[in-house]
Amino acid sequence: MGFVPAPQVLPIALLLFAACYLAVYLFYSRRARSRTRPLSDGMVDEVKRSREIMENWNKELETKVEERTEDLQVLFDISKAIGSSLDLELLIDHAIGHLLPVLHAKRYALLMVGEKGELIKQINRGYETLDPLAENKEQIEHALKDGNVILAGDNIVTPLRAKGQTLAVLLIGNIQRHKNSEGREVKLMATIADQLAVAIENAKIYEKEKEAVAKLTELDRLKNEFISMVSHELRTPVTSADGYVSLFLAGVTGAVTDDQKKYLTIIKENNQRLLTLINRLLDFSQIETGRFAIKHDLVSINDVINTSLGEMKRAVEKKPAKISLKLDATNTSFMGDAEKMKEVFNNLIENALKFAKSETPVEIEIMTKDFGDYLGVTVVDNGIGIGKEHLEKIFNKYYQVEETLTRKAGGVGLGLALVKEIIGNHLGRVWAESEGAGQGTRFIFTLPVAQKN
Repeated sequence: MGFVPAPQVLPIALLLFAACYLAVYLFYSRRARSRTRPLSDGMVDEVKRSREIMENWNKELETKVEERTEDLQVLFDISKAIGSSLDLELLIDHAIGHLLPVLHAKRYALLMVGEKGELIKQINRGYETLDPLAENKEQIEHALKDGNVILAGDNIVTPLRAKGQTLAVLLIGNIQRHKNSEGREVKLMATIADQLAVAIENAKIYEKEKEAVAKLTELDRLKNEFISMVSHELRTPVTSADGYVSLFLAGVTGAVTDDQKKYLTIIKENNQRLLTLINRLLDFSQIETGRFAIKHDLVSINDVINTSLGEMKRAVEKKPAKISLKLDATNTSFMGDAEKMKEVFNNLIENALKFAKSETPVEIEIMTKDFGDYLGVTVVDNGIGIGKEHLEKIFNKYYQVEETLTRKAGGVGLGLALVKEIIGNHLGRVWAESEGAGQGTRFIFTLPVAQKN
């Protein structure tokens, strides 16, 4: 940023002027009092000339004070304008809009320096019928070479530099020079050049980041569309295969041996796992495209828990695991989607089974409790636990506590992320608590209870 004289300079200048004026006045007053005879014509002329000199000094000082005050106000306004936006065109328009009246100028152009050093017209105000680069080529080249502000004719050319690099050239045309202030325009432009250069640099960084975000957003959209399409295509054959396996197991196609039943059961279980993964991918695709719909029915949390336990019965028995219930809540009803909330419990129970400690009986407890206008639910397990550094991250999509290549548990990290989305869509909140490795985990969530009529 350029050097701006401190505001205290102005009062000091006025005091010096007043002191000079008083000294001259006292000098001539003493001379007048010391003489008893009238002043001669020569002395009268000398006094007149002194008064004229003092009046000219006074006018010149007043002009400088007015101009300096105006310059300081412009610098203040430009600083505010620079900080008001990161949009380059809007930023420059606001900043230069305060400058043009002071320079009595009518037009300006901002020429950006390209990657190869070429000048590119970025902003053009008042040069619509002219080429500012061609019209002022010599002055612009001179300014770029010396790195200084150039005043030529009724144009002023200012190179804008930041971190030792020229970012742009600002050309202001049709200015009216100030007769009483030689070089005022150059000093003013030199003062604001650094501020404008930093603002342009920030605006360019912002534009690059905005472009990067736009590209990432588009890639994310394409990814979601791809996942949705693939999931739909996979679900049809998997569902069909699951149906045929169920027919074999039911004996529709004839008697099934014990070995055949064993293998068909394994196929069906893996089909169900695959269908669960596909459905979760589809759910997330709907969430990220704004098509994830939540019903608003009157639902009992106890009914949801019992339905989930029925669906998870085989997985619980296979582990094996013991599930105990402590349903103490009296306000058990909420407005929501029973099917989606069942998925919440399915995911939490599946999570407890997946991350159980080896050679330790799995114990899961599901509790409900009243919390004023909210219903509180806690699912506790005695599994491997979670480090405190992971507690806030485990609800992120695709997040895995274990390393991808060495982890023992399956899944792709969507279960808890889906839990968070479903609870959030029910205007609730979910979090996890754990004392660390080997200490088990508590998953807690709250839901607004249904208002009683």
